[in-house]
Amino acid sequence: MQRRARQDAQTPEKMKRNQSLVANGNLSLEEKKRKILRSLCRLEALGVLRPPRADNQILQMITQEKSRFHSEQVDFYRHYITSCLDNLTASRFKNVVFDITPGPEKGSFSVKARFLGVQMEEFPLKYQDLLQLQYEGVAVMKMFDKAKVNVNLLIFLLNKKFFNK
Repeated sequence: MQRRARQDAQTPEKMKRNQSLVANGNLSLEEKKRKILRSLCRLEALGVLRPPRADNQILQMITQEKSRFHSEQVDFYRHYITSCLDNLTASRFKNVVFDITPGPEKGSFSVKARFLGVQMEEFPLKYQDLLQLQYEGVAVMKMFDKAKVNVNLLIFLLNKKFFNK
């Protein structure tokens, strides 16, 4: 007990347990119900809740708070991922894998970029557009606003993989 008292004395105030929460754990179920009802009545008296469905109002408040928290987290991580992708240098693109699959129409393809196994973007590609670029003498085209692809080599790859029979 003395050792516990010395530890409690050394613990900063912010890290100490809230005594009321500890005491709530020792209450019986009926005592907890009465305490909740008293708290609801107090919130109604303060004007935070309006009868008759105060319990639903609390649930809605909690739901709104949680929803706001999760949408902020999604925004934070979306911004984080975007900034990470923007900071990638050209030497780091060695981990990018392109998957080319036939599209819904003849002569169309779907190019998916995966970075370290995670699908990042998808690019629709039409064979006719590649042939037009080749005819116009365009040697390199941009894909995903980040990668530059040699038009002639891409046509060669598509011919070899999909049209060589």
